[in-house]
Amino acid sequence: MGVFEILVIIAGVGAGLGAGSFFVFSVMVLPALDRLAPVDAVRAMQQINIVAPRPLFLSVLFGSILPALAVPALVIGRNGLDPVALGASLAALAQLGVLVITVVGNVPLNNKLATAHPENAEREWAEFREPWARWNTLRTLSGTLALMMWFVLLAGPARGPALGGL
Repeated sequence: MGVFEILVIIAGVGAGLGAGSFFVFSVMVLPALDRLAPVDAVRAMQQINIVAPRPLFLSVLFGSILPALAVPALVIGRNGLDPVALGASLAALAQLGVLVITVVGNVPLNNKLATAHPENAEREWAEFREPWARWNTLRTLSGTLALMMWFVLLAGPARGPALGGL
């Protein structure tokens, strides 16, 4: 196993764990929060937003971006813009997209919800829930695309001879 495979595996695991976390949020956590009174949904989400940005989660989610960006750089440096380099670039951009979507979309909504007051919970939850869910779906799709591209690169027939032992 070469450097290429190791970096692709690390990037793919990070993409898969991130996409899986966001998928679970969409299909289980948000529907569960919707079953609560708005004041309880807001409180629960506020607690999730306190717990989520811990080192382990952040290092898996965002730490895998460095190897993801290294793969296309490595391939382009060796082979130029060949199909493997283009696939690796697409995977890296999709994985980087997760970070951008999170920072631009989800985090500002989380920060706004952090200041919500119980007497305004119904309005606050209504203003938070749908936009946050849309951003979450987008980052789930972006992470899933990255994961699929990493799989294709790892298993693709063009990879072997084109990389010549990278």
